[in-house]
Amino acid sequence: MNKKNELVGIVWFASGVILFAALLIGIFAGSGMGLLGRYIKTAFFYIFGYASFLIPVIFGFIGYYNFKNNEPGKPVYKIAGAVLFLVGSCLFLFLINAGYYDENMLGEKFGGLLVTLLGKIGAWFVCALFYIFALYFMELEYLPKNVFQLVLEKFKKWKADRPGRIERKLARQAEQIRNKETKKEKKAGALFQKEKEKPKPEPVRIDATRPASKQEVRTGGSEKKAEKSGRPVKPGEPAGLSGEKSYALPSFDLLDDSESAVKMSESDFKEKENIIKSTLANFGIDVTPTRAVMGPVITRYEVTVAAGQKISRIVSLSNDLAMGLRATHIRIIAPIPGTNTVGIEIPNKKASKVSLKSIIDSPEFKNPAFRLPISIGKTVDGGNTVADLADMPHLLVAGATGAGKSVCLNSIIISLLYKFNPDELKLLLIDPKRVEFALYNEMPHLYTPVITDVKRASQALRHLVKDMTDRYDKLAKAHARDIISYNKKAEVKLPYVVVIIDELADMMLLAAREIEDVITRLAQLARGVGIHLIFATQRPSVDVITGVIKANFPSRIALQVFSKVDSRVILDMGGAEDLLGKGDMLFSLASFPQPLRCQCSFISTTEIKKIMDFWTEQGKPTLVEIETKSSEGMKEGDGEDNELFINALIFVKERKRASVQLLQGAFHISGGRATNLISLMESKDLIGPGQGNKPRDIYYDRIEEILKKHKKS
Repeated sequence: MNKKNELVGIVWFASGVILFAALLIGIFAGSGMGLLGRYIKTAFFYIFGYASFLIPVIFGFIGYYNFKNNEPGKPVYKIAGAVLFLVGSCLFLFLINAGYYDENMLGEKFGGLLVTLLGKIGAWFVCALFYIFALYFMELEYLPKNVFQLVLEKFKKWKADRPGRIERKLARQAEQIRNKETKKEKKAGALFQKEKEKPKPEPVRIDATRPASKQEVRTGGSEKKAEKSGRPVKPGEPAGLSGEKSYALPSFDLLDDSESAVKMSESDFKEKENIIKSTLANFGIDVTPTRAVMGPVITRYEVTVAAGQKISRIVSLSNDLAMGLRATHIRIIAPIPGTNTVGIEIPNKKASKVSLKSIIDSPEFKNPAFRLPISIGKTVDGGNTVADLADMPHLLVAGATGAGKSVCLNSIIISLLYKFNPDELKLLLIDPKRVEFALYNEMPHLYTPVITDVKRASQALRHLVKDMTDRYDKLAKAHARDIISYNKKAEVKLPYVVVIIDELADMMLLAAREIEDVITRLAQLARGVGIHLIFATQRPSVDVITGVIKANFPSRIALQVFSKVDSRVILDMGGAEDLLGKGDMLFSLASFPQPLRCQCSFISTTEIKKIMDFWTEQGKPTLVEIETKSSEGMKEGDGEDNELFINALIFVKERKRASVQLLQGAFHISGGRATNLISLMESKDLIGPGQGNKPRDIYYDRIEEILKKHKKS
């Protein structure tokens, strides 16, 4: 083989591999590329679009023919065919509107010229000619014919086997009919035997002197129980009986009425539609306004785009539209899911307040299919948005300071208090900021007092994990799958528990490993036993909203943030940076194709105080006692922690080393717990202080004394 041809072939092959890798990595992992790779990807996509992936194949062709000495003649025709295939592919991508507005310039320029000269049908004809000549030059002109013959042979075999398929189908249907008849005979025999063994019914006696409600109706505290009595429970009436204690649900009169909505005239709508149409026409985009929907805070204008126009270009013109409409922020939905229109959302001149009363006093909130209904707000078209926390099963709320997180959490809490009494629902409220949940300190629904200390919060969450384990043991003994089936069987019913943390960032900052481990376990397992989590944070960064937390919180609420990066951390997409604040949100569920824009329901401090006064008059909370243990207090008799400490001492003595990483890997414990063990050993003078990269000193005689005392005890 000619060394020169061999070297040239290697260069062509290597160039093709490098180019293919740069294009592939640029699409799936753009942040991990170097400067040269980004330039290569940008340049090729700008010229050829997705047809750039054919260029490494062409380089491979050239390298192959440099290696092949026995090729009769030069491979110019085959390389020319590959180039024709590349140009035809660029033209094809342009004709089907694939890619973005700043890609495939070759296809756009060449295709635009052909469409102008020959029309769209002529451009398709030229594209087909390019493919035909490409196959001819590459000596693949018989490929379509061979593929067609293969498909035709498969179809003939399928058609010939049709009688056999019909026979097999009839045989399966006959077998199903025989099985159904057998099941009916067995069921009829069982019913006949049951009727023979059934005792005669005794006559029903009703005391006419006693009220019928006391004889026949037993209030249970929820609307589902009240359905058995034939009358739904209304706010203000007794809602439950737990032993000797009954509760009444709060009345809607405690909440303020909603304000009248702000309306726009028909001329205002027409003016905005004309501005949108003319602004887009200046950039060569022909649209037709179809309708306008006015919501509490924004108005959505829907337009249809003419054939052959790229809707991605409209998204890139958001700043030009905002300038033409004189709007602070606009958001473009291209397209609106399930429609063929593009939505342009523009802020109203004056926003309308969405009251909580209008949400919870609505048919959506009273839907009996919802087990834990919570108020979200109103959509753009004025519809009430109510979600079932039991189906979510956990919720993450994030946004910048002043965007409306605390109001959103208050609306969720109050909507739960309007639905459940303290026997049916318990709330674990954690407020590191110390001011947001202070109003709820005396309500009877509390699981523990409102927690403001991070260490105390960590202990409460660990106690909740033990409670979750106990609940699963009860479900296993009762042969119940979830809390609903258990409560139908059990005499003492389990209440739902909702954990609400107002500022997750503070907790992750002080005890990240411990908190994340507990949160992960609760998020993965707790939904089956009626424990649900709602977390809020004003710092949506990856060190607070970690990948483990996001994986277990598919339902999220994104309020206004200040950058697209923060929006992607919350929703895995942009959009939250274009919100208006003050309760303007994007609500994302796993079942939604795109986040739903809503305006959060508002509740004032005065309304909360009225509702708290209503509940505190009916009783005080039954709180759960949480054991508090500190690492310095581990002594003999402290149970599991003491045993772990003794085992850690034995391990340090045998390994002759003491470090957090060793204990964490050996005993499969969290980093915080391993750090506590090392600190306890150091405080008892069993090991020396840390010396940087040098190992700690170990005092074996003192360790022996403690181990001997432990054996004697």
